[in-house]
Amino acid sequence: MTIHVMPSDDNKGMIGAEEIAQIKSTAYFINTARSWVTDEMALYAALRDKNIAGAGFDVFNKEPLPIDHPFMSLDNVVLLPHIGGNTYEVTVHQTEVLIPNIERLFNGETPENIVNPEVLKGFRLRK
Repeated sequence: MTIHVMPSDDNKGMIGAEEIAQIKSTAYFINTARSWVTDEMALYAALRDKNIAGAGFDVFNKEPLPIDHPFMSLDNVVLLPHIGGNTYEVTVHQTEVLIPNIERLFNGETPENIVNPEVLKGFRLRK
């Protein structure tokens, strides 16, 4: 089972104990969204009790994940620092998108794919 959602107030706590209880015991839980989508302690309990086979994620309610966090005691999870998406291909693609948008900004143009264009009203380059 994988979770893919954009961050929003509407999906905080979207996956709680009730939803986790419906996951097959042979399934693996992969969170590619944000930590707040899932009730971390409900997921921990399901993993601890082997109600689901395992999990993998790199997002946590507190980052970096404290060494004494309960997830650290489990043998059925793969835990990464928040770098799960850092591949060579992602780095190249981000650079290919980022550099032209920085150039647009420096030329007084609106960058492409801007999520919050309202911030541009207060933007000015300093010399």
